[in-house]
Amino acid sequence: MAPGKYTVSDLKDTQQAFVTSTDTDIEGAGKICGDADGQAATPCTEAQLEAAAKDGVSATVKLRNGIAVSIVEDHASSGGSDKPSGSWSGKLGHLAPGKYTVADQQGKERAFFTSTDTTINGSGLICGDAESPNTPCTEDQLTAAAKNGVDVVVQVKDGIADVIDENHN
Repeated sequence: MAPGKYTVSDLKDTQQAFVTSTDTDIEGAGKICGDADGQAATPCTEAQLEAAAKDGVSATVKLRNGIAVSIVEDHASSGGSDKPSGSWSGKLGHLAPGKYTVADQQGKERAFFTSTDTTINGSGLICGDAESPNTPCTEDQLTAAAKNGVDVVVQVKDGIADVIDENHN
């Protein structure tokens, strides 16, 4: 495609064209830019994105009116040897669009990504209320809750959250 124009496809291989702007937040995790073993997403340039896109890169792209608001490389695609999986619980933290941490009781943080397939469930703090546990929540609600350090249980596969449940116990 032309400079600044890209396509993104979902898991069903449905493609959508989009453009970037000077305000697009581009974050790498080893292929676009940055370190695959790092704990924080790395801000990238448009030139780095364009070079990585030629080879294809897995990323979560948030669009508004056909313009990318954010492009966050999926950590699991970075080729790093450790693709963390398992059930993690603790305080939720926010690193960058689509990238979060869970801090255990000792304060050890583990980073993970979300995707368009991540299920987010609230019980009053992320979204919803205590009388209606497991209310479906949005990524924006999750981001807002992360700033308050809500307790969660996260099911992670290959560095990407499958399910994020507000820990209401």
